[in-house]
Amino acid sequence: MPDTSEAPPEQESGPAAHTVTRIVLLAAAGACLLLLAAWCARPDPVADPPAREPIPPKLGTLPGFTEPGKGSAAERGSPQHRELWDDTTKGVPEVVRSARFRGDAVALIDGDRGLGVAAADTGRTAWSIAEDAELTGGGGAQYRHSSSSGSPLLTEAGTGWSALVEYVQDSPPGDTEHTASGIAALSGADGSVRWKARIDDDLPALESGGYHLMAMEAGTEVAVGTVASGETGRASREARSVAIDAATGEERWRKKGLWASAVAGDTVLMQDAREADLDATPEKSLNGGGSLVGVDAETGDVTWSLADRYGRAHAAATAGDTALVVAETASDNGAEEPDSAEFLIIDARTGKVLVEFPEDGRPECASDDVDVIACTVDLGGKGFRQVATWRAADREGTVSAHVATGSVLHGAWNGALIAHSGRRDGTAIALDPAGTTIAKDLQGQFLAGSDTHTLFATYATGSTDPGYQVYRTAR
Repeated sequence: MPDTSEAPPEQESGPAAHTVTRIVLLAAAGACLLLLAAWCARPDPVADPPAREPIPPKLGTLPGFTEPGKGSAAERGSPQHRELWDDTTKGVPEVVRSARFRGDAVALIDGDRGLGVAAADTGRTAWSIAEDAELTGGGGAQYRHSSSSGSPLLTEAGTGWSALVEYVQDSPPGDTEHTASGIAALSGADGSVRWKARIDDDLPALESGGYHLMAMEAGTEVAVGTVASGETGRASREARSVAIDAATGEERWRKKGLWASAVAGDTVLMQDAREADLDATPEKSLNGGGSLVGVDAETGDVTWSLADRYGRAHAAATAGDTALVVAETASDNGAEEPDSAEFLIIDARTGKVLVEFPEDGRPECASDDVDVIACTVDLGGKGFRQVATWRAADREGTVSAHVATGSVLHGAWNGALIAHSGRRDGTAIALDPAGTTIAKDLQGQFLAGSDTHTLFATYATGSTDPGYQVYRTAR
């Protein structure tokens, strides 16, 4: 039977066939390209917007300040080179509220406001005293840590260094119904009393449990205590400050109506005590306080006043014979709480304003208590913070030429700033005067430091009381 199915057409060959194939393929490819172009041209509601060029930060400077020199970062080392001991070390306080290093020792205020001195390298306690405990060699005087006291007050005056403390005592001796207040110098070596001086002897005797001594400040040569006749945190019109020679315990002078805000070099910075809230923290101390005056630490003479320019002012920190002052203008003095405050650095000897930070700069500042006041501040008015560093000995300042990282300022160490990193793990960073990060992932919050040691508070998850760690530094 013959095959009736149609045979497939024979495939053409040769140049003509290849030409047809290429035309078909090119046409198909062109159609695909047109479809792809049309698809790409469709608007995409979720597409990222075109990338914008980053806005350069607006920076500024301060009159007379210069840009810091290069190479300073490598010279400053790390504030946490090697951990030495911490709150779990046997025999040390479980909690430290504040501290101050002196040579190879560290003075600590513990969680119950007791005072102790330990070896900076090991934490081994040399001596300690609890609040209301009797001072060694103090004739019945009891140690008292008032609410206005901050870090331990230490002085090199006399033989060896001493811790200056407040005390209360039955007055007169044997009269347990009344108390007296004063200042005592305790030996840094063993805590024994070197001298004690009553400073409320011209005030009416308080009932037992009352307390005259309201605040105390100290410098290298003088301790100044403020007393008041009232039993509350508010000083009365009878408030006065008494200056005691830090080496001998002898009274130098007393001033009515003034209370000590700080001691800078040979000058006591004092505030009008008639309305001052002596229990206020430094950042709140403008509330109700008067203006600032400078008093010669040797003679008690008032040498200058800021009252003609600022109705309220407070010394927030000192470095050498200069001071960081928080102030508001005299015209705003009637306000219960200042809406804004000015930050200044003044010459404590003359009251001359050396540095004025811009009012909207929102500076955060810290001092090493020796020579440096360092701040992060918005000098350009656009939220970009720079590092401004003031050195008292040289009367010179520098401003970083770029934006500083870090959020909350913790303190100053060896000319550098310790600031919170802004990370959730709670670490800190160290910034040099150029704003360069010289150490990162620092554990905890800076509390105290020296050239050789630092102490950081640490916060465990769920804990209300901080722990702490003591480190050897690297330079």
